[in-house]
Amino acid sequence: SSKSKIPVWPFLVLSCIGGAYALIPYFVLWKPPPPAIDEDEIGQWPLKFLESKLTAGVIFAVGLGLIIFAGKAGGDDWREFFQYFRESKFIHVTCIDFTLLSTFSPFWVYNDMTSRRW
Repeated sequence: SSKSKIPVWPFLVLSCIGGAYALIPYFVLWKPPPPAIDEDEIGQWPLKFLESKLTAGVIFAVGLGLIIFAGKAGGDDWREFFQYFRESKFIHVTCIDFTLLSTFSPFWVYNDMTSRRW
């Protein structure tokens, strides 16, 4: 919970439908609390796996591979994408949502790293 006592669950539920558009108001109002992590919590396997350098490396490699794959797509594929982007409101909004989430994620990761004193 945060200092402002704003519950996170409504924003998480709405983010399944609205994506970043539902999360941004929460992060505007959110004040991160100092973490209360016990030493034995850090040793549990899910946390060890999710915070390992191997997991970060694999996720980075997959993301880089997707960017390279998109960059190597032919001109016809990109023209078709931009046509759909202009004509379909759903694709337009989804792309903007993905861009917002990707843009804000370094901020959220930095906040998490700072609160954990990494």
